[in-house]
Amino acid sequence: MNDAAHTPAQQTAESTRPKSTARRSGLLICGIVLVTIVTVTATAWKSGWFETPRPLPKGITQDQFDKALQDFRGLFQKEPTHDDALMLLAESAIRREQWEKAVACLTEIPSDHDRYGLSARLQEAQAFLRLNRAVEAERSFLGYLKLAEQHPENETASKENQAVARQWLTFLYAVELRFEDRHRILRGLEKSGIIDIYEAKQLYFPSLLIWHSNLGSERLSQYLLHDPDDLVLNIAAARYMTHEGKPQEAKEQLESLLANHPADKQLIAALLEALREMADDDEFARRVAELPAFEQSDPWLLTLMRAEGALLAHDWSGAEKYLRAVLEADPASPAAHMGLGRSLTEQGRLEESKRLQERSLRLAKIRVTLSEVNRVSADAALELADHAEQLEMADAAATFRRLAASMQSTNEQGAAR
Repeated sequence: MNDAAHTPAQQTAESTRPKSTARRSGLLICGIVLVTIVTVTATAWKSGWFETPRPLPKGITQDQFDKALQDFRGLFQKEPTHDDALMLLAESAIRREQWEKAVACLTEIPSDHDRYGLSARLQEAQAFLRLNRAVEAERSFLGYLKLAEQHPENETASKENQAVARQWLTFLYAVELRFEDRHRILRGLEKSGIIDIYEAKQLYFPSLLIWHSNLGSERLSQYLLHDPDDLVLNIAAARYMTHEGKPQEAKEQLESLLANHPADKQLIAALLEALREMADDDEFARRVAELPAFEQSDPWLLTLMRAEGALLAHDWSGAEKYLRAVLEADPASPAAHMGLGRSLTEQGRLEESKRLQERSLRLAKIRVTLSEVNRVSADAALELADHAEQLEMADAAATFRRLAASMQSTNEQGAAR
C-alpha cells in the first residue's frame, strides 16, 4: 500500500506521533529535574545552608566563628550549621574554663534543637554556677530536667545526667536555705536510685545538720553580686544574719523587703524567726496574729513559727496541730519534738509526752552519728539505719541499709586489690 492509499486520519496520526513522543520525553525530564531540585533544596534547608544569618554571641569574633566552621568540616566531613559552630565554640571554651564565652554560645542554642537542646541547657547551667549566677543556673537546670522528661530517648536525658542536674540544684537550694525545694529534688534522687550518703542525710535529717555555715553565707554573697535584687537571695541573706547573731539587722532588711512583698510567706517566716531570736515577744505575737489562715503547703519555717506563737499564747491544741504538720514534713525536727512534748504535757497527755522525750533523746544520738557518716563508713550508716528504724522512719532505714551494703562491697573490693 502506498502513501496515497492512506486515509487523512492515518496520515494525521502518523505525522503527529514523533511530536507526541518528544513532548512526553520532555515532561519526564522536567519531572526528574523538579524532583531533584526539591530534594536538593530540602537537604540544603535541613543542613542549614539557607539559614538567616544570626548575630554572633558576645565575645566571639567572626574569625573565631569561621574557624569553628572550618574545624567542624574537618572533624565531621559535612557542612556545619550555625548551631554546630556554636556548640563547638562552647565546648572549647569549657575546656579552657572560659565560662563567659561558653555561656554566650550555649544560650544562643534553642532548647528545641534536636541534637543540642538538652546538652546546651545542662552545660550552660553548670557554667552559670561557675560564674555564681545562681538564678540563671537554676532556670537552666530546671529547663534541662523538663526537656529530659519530655524527650527520654535523647542520649543527654540519661539517668546519670539528670542526677547531675538534681545534685547541683540540691547544692543551690542548700545555699539559698530553700529546704522544701531541696527536699523535693532529693526525693527525685532517692526515687531514681541515685542518691549518695550525704544527700540521704539531707533528705531524712535536714534539721539535724548545720545549715547556716560560713561557706554557705559566703557563696550566697557571691550570688547576690550578680542578682542584688532577687527576693529569694535576700531572704536567705537575712536568715544567715539571724543565725550569725545579727537578728536586728536581719529584721531591718526583711521589713524593707516586706514593703514590696507583703504576702510572701517565706519572707514573713524569716521575719518572725528574727523576732523570735530577738525575744521580741510582743511584736512576734502581733505579727503571728496577722497571719493568713494555715495551709498544708505553707513553708516549714512559717508553720514552726505559728506553733511558737501558739505556745506563747498557751494555745496547746493549736500548737499541737502546727507541730504535727511540721513533723509530717520533717519527722526528725528536734524543735518540733520539743514543742510538741511541751504541748502534750500541758494537755495532761503525759504518756505521749514521754514517748516524744524518748524520740528526742534518740535524735540527739543521731546528731552525733551523722557527723561520722561518710562515703566509706558502712558501720556508721548501719547505725543510722537502726536509729531510723526505732523512729519508725522505714524509708530512711531502708535507704541507709542499702547505702551501707554498697559501701561494704566497695570496701571489700578495695581490700582485695
